[in-house]
Amino acid sequence: MQMNTSQEEILSNVRQNIKRPLPQMKQWDLRPDNEIAIVGGGWSTEDTIEELWDLALKRKAILAVNGAGLYLEKQHIRPDMLMILDAKVENVAFVKEEIPDCKYFLSPQCHPKVFDACEGRDVIMFHIMTFQEIEFAILYAHFGDNFKCVPGGSTVGLRAISLTHMLGFRLMHLFGFDSCYAPDGRHHSYEQKWNDGEGSTDMYARLKTSAGTDNVMQFRCSSWQAHQVEQFFSFLVTNGDKLKIDIHGDGLLAAMMRTGAKLQLENVKET
Repeated sequence: MQMNTSQEEILSNVRQNIKRPLPQMKQWDLRPDNEIAIVGGGWSTEDTIEELWDLALKRKAILAVNGAGLYLEKQHIRPDMLMILDAKVENVAFVKEEIPDCKYFLSPQCHPKVFDACEGRDVIMFHIMTFQEIEFAILYAHFGDNFKCVPGGSTVGLRAISLTHMLGFRLMHLFGFDSCYAPDGRHHSYEQKWNDGEGSTDMYARLKTSAGTDNVMQFRCSSWQAHQVEQFFSFLVTNGDKLKIDIHGDGLLAAMMRTGAKLQLENVKET
């Protein structure tokens, strides 16, 4: 798990938040309508908003992560669920306004101020174990066997795929899962200043063609975005037979899924 907060702070958050009298995440059976849109904050959410509107009008379930929830509200699309797991105190901005009829899935790793801001809302606690034995010991001492962990990679988007699978969904439409910057430099569909100064890397998706030659598409990524690509495809190798994923937009992940491209990591440089 890629961390933006120290281990000490994260574990302190966990110890504080698990004391809150909140319902725990549980496993669901397969849903009759097992289709869901998982909406990240990546730039292509803005570019594919009409496709998301179509799913919303068909009353498909929508789970948003982080700031995508309030962004969708402004686009007159109301998410059914919002998921947050990072420990940054800045994430309070994602819950400053309540989304009506929305379930909030919060990890105890979140800053306590995030939970405080959600007091009185429909909150469900889910767990991840970044620190394995240490974190398991904390959770087991408090809950015994009565907790479930959501597996996945280093980003909330990757964990959202696992969480929705545990909720009984099998067909997942991914929006804003770009793993790259837009050609015009956008990293999110909304303002998120703490990503403005992050380093970027020139990454390449090398496409196999029917003629046996290679076409090269260049994408600009931060290190966490590149890491997300690797973890996403590792996840598919293990779990691809259990679900179906449709990635919307023209980001790096979508290009690789549609073309069978391989990610070339050689000769990268931070800018």
